[in-house]
Amino acid sequence: MANIPVELGIDSTLGLLRDGYRFIGKRCDRMGTDVFQTRLRLQKTICMRGAAAAEVFYDNDKFFRKNAAPPRAKKTLLGEGGVQSLDGASHRLRKQIFMGLMTPERLQQLSDLTLHHCRQ
Repeated sequence: MANIPVELGIDSTLGLLRDGYRFIGKRCDRMGTDVFQTRLRLQKTICMRGAAAAEVFYDNDKFFRKNAAPPRAKKTLLGEGGVQSLDGASHRLRKQIFMGLMTPERLQQLSDLTLHHCRQ
C-alpha cells in the first residue's frame, strides 16, 4: 500500500468528539487525500472516504455486521434485530425492501406526508 498520510498529534479522540460526522472529511480535505492514519483512544486507526472506501466496507468477506455495534447502541439507537446487525441473505433482503421505498415517487409521498403532519 502507498504511504498513508499521518495526522499529527498523539491522539485524535477529542477531535472526533468535536467534529463528529465531519471528522474524516475535514482531515481528508486538509491533507488532500481520501485516506489517512490517526490514533483514536490511542489505537492506530485508518480513516478513509470515497468510492474505494465504500467498496471495502461493503465487501461481505471483509466485514460482518453481527455484533459490530455495542449492546447499548443496539438497545437505544439501532434496535435489536435491526438491519445494521444482519449479514448475508437476511441483510440483502431487508436492504432490498428498504431500497424499494427509495423511489422518487415514494420519497415524494414521504415528503408530502411529513409536510402535512408538520402543518397540523
